[in-house]
Amino acid sequence: MAQRRWLIGFIAAFVIVMLFWIGYALTKERSAFSTQSAGTPNSQLTEPSIKITDPRIGPETAPVKIVYFVDFGSENSVLTWPAIQSLLAEPEFKNKIQFIWKDFPSHANIFPESLTLHRAARCAAVRGKFWEFQAAVFDVSNKIMLQEPVLDTILAQTHLAGAQMQSCIDSPAIATLIDENIHEGAQLGLVGTPAFFIGGKRFDGIPDYATFMTAIRNSLGTH
Repeated sequence: MAQRRWLIGFIAAFVIVMLFWIGYALTKERSAFSTQSAGTPNSQLTEPSIKITDPRIGPETAPVKIVYFVDFGSENSVLTWPAIQSLLAEPEFKNKIQFIWKDFPSHANIFPESLTLHRAARCAAVRGKFWEFQAAVFDVSNKIMLQEPVLDTILAQTHLAGAQMQSCIDSPAIATLIDENIHEGAQLGLVGTPAFFIGGKRFDGIPDYATFMTAIRNSLGTH
């Protein structure tokens, strides 16, 4: 009788353990599925999207769309701006290229104000002053590198200061725009800025001018 009770107890314990492990396995499987559905890491992107809310410079009819990820806290992002201006002014590319801005403030932990500057830039876009605001930020990049506050000065300089602007900067809608770009950049595997996507090809860092020219010509089919 004792042996039979021992056997029943052993079987019951075995069943309980098996049920535990089955439940654990199913939980892990659901968790893995949920993670993949959220876009990490098995659904990484290879090309960025272009949204109507993304700031852009150059004609809408331009056949070549150049998407680039930028960080106000990145000196390299600042150094690339003159090349972008020169490319837009190239007679060869007149009305043929458009640059689309993507926020990727990857240095926000080092330069705390950089994330706020990105939000302010999006609010400046609502007022039709995005590129004016961006240029003003780039002009004081040396102060940003020294962690000096610059936002108030730039808002005054671009005539954007005021309660309405501050309300926009603090709004969840603007924060969401930045977060979406950050998430997209992460899915693309970006680790720094600037990063350019031209004709399906990715260029990290600061491509030399000749590389820019070649990539654009290839996209236009003129090389």
